[in-house]
Amino acid sequence: MNCALRNIIIGLLAILSVSIAHAQEADLNTYGCGTRTSAELIKDISSFTPALANLKRTAVADTLPLSIHIVGKDDGTGYISLDLLLRMLCKLNDKYTGTGISFYVKWPIQYINNSAYYTHVASVGAQMMRENNVPDAANIYFVNDPDGTCGYYQPSTRAVAIKNSCAGTNSTTLTHELGHFLGLPHTFYGWEDGQTPTNAEKVTRGTGANCNTAGDGFCDTDADYLAERWNCPYKGNKTDVNGDFYHPDPTLYMSYSADNCMTRFSDMQIAWMQNTIGSSYPTLAASTAPAYHELAAPNIIYPTDTIHANLQYIIWNKVQDAEVYYIRVTQKQTGRLLAETTTADTILALNGELMQDNTYTIRMAAMNGVNICRGNMPSRDYAFTNKPTDLTLQSFSGVTQGIRSFPNPATQTLNVYLDFMPVGDYKISLRNISGQLVHQYNYTHNGVNAAINIAVTDMANGLYFLYVAGGGKTISQKVVVTH
Repeated sequence: MNCALRNIIIGLLAILSVSIAHAQEADLNTYGCGTRTSAELIKDISSFTPALANLKRTAVADTLPLSIHIVGKDDGTGYISLDLLLRMLCKLNDKYTGTGISFYVKWPIQYINNSAYYTHVASVGAQMMRENNVPDAANIYFVNDPDGTCGYYQPSTRAVAIKNSCAGTNSTTLTHELGHFLGLPHTFYGWEDGQTPTNAEKVTRGTGANCNTAGDGFCDTDADYLAERWNCPYKGNKTDVNGDFYHPDPTLYMSYSADNCMTRFSDMQIAWMQNTIGSSYPTLAASTAPAYHELAAPNIIYPTDTIHANLQYIIWNKVQDAEVYYIRVTQKQTGRLLAETTTADTILALNGELMQDNTYTIRMAAMNGVNICRGNMPSRDYAFTNKPTDLTLQSFSGVTQGIRSFPNPATQTLNVYLDFMPVGDYKISLRNISGQLVHQYNYTHNGVNAAINIAVTDMANGLYFLYVAGGGKTISQKVVVTH
């Protein structure tokens, strides 16, 4: 290779490396936190910190309820992936390990279809929170754009907004914003929005230190001035008023270091968060979290056939200690998502259109508020193929060997006709999937096709079996109840 060509290649590589570095830096600095801590809170921290060094952490963990709000556009599109959201929430408690604080989900997940809230400025976000906050919970809103930031805590409504694209499983945005919810300022307090504090925190500790009255008010967090996202390790050469070089701590969640650098809260930050819970959120701390249980995988009751013409419902058994069920239906050939939700019911209506000659996969898992880590719980997969066939109609048409029932699914009343049954006395009963008797009627059929009206308004959603016994035989039929 001649020298001129070698120099050109080296130059191009240098330009490329600079471009990549700038691209990475731009990505890191694109969005920040919109939370601004009041001077009054900093004064409270400063007056409290002298006692923090000897303060014992709470012996029993405070377990706080989270109410999750997923915000979409007016037409119901744009939601954050529920799978991604659950995986992120699963990791949240790992990040708070050692703080004496943990979180659980207060069901149900709330869905809001409002384009003005989906992408909002701070004042509209506050309105969203006032209208939709669930009492006695830390309310978290997942939106497309929360005032141009990755997220913020709104003190007046005591709620948090998170940008969907900042809610990855490796992101620390939610951890950071819940730190604000629990009373923590940024480690670089005073330097936000391009400002320079008049009383900047000094690097030194001990004699001559001002860490209790400057910066975030905590003396176990290193002096920090970096109000933009930065990669670790810190390579700057900025000095404080004494000429000492800054060495901000990249491991602190309340800094602006890169997500992969953050691992902890300081001891004083932890003590202050615990104090905030006791002083500002006593009802949250007093809430009763569900007990942790190993949850079994749900068994799918319907469909049981692997070929269906137009599947409309999925039905499964109730799992002991489960509060909700996670269901995800995807088209196997393309991965297209047909349905993804959590529900407390044991029946789910499929509103998406199934394509012929395509295979679909149903994935299900049982959950409660403290058991949402689906990687640690058994789930069940079921595959079926949509084909032009009458198998589905045979299962739920409501016509079986001389009896008719409709509507099926039933919402209020199930009408039963003995169209082609011989005259005589019949016993008509409804049983749930466990075989328990729900309703029973004695009926004399005189050849007139009068309806037997069975009220189902007091019955839970799910699959039931209708039995008609008489004339020396018993006929059964599947019935779906949905309200």
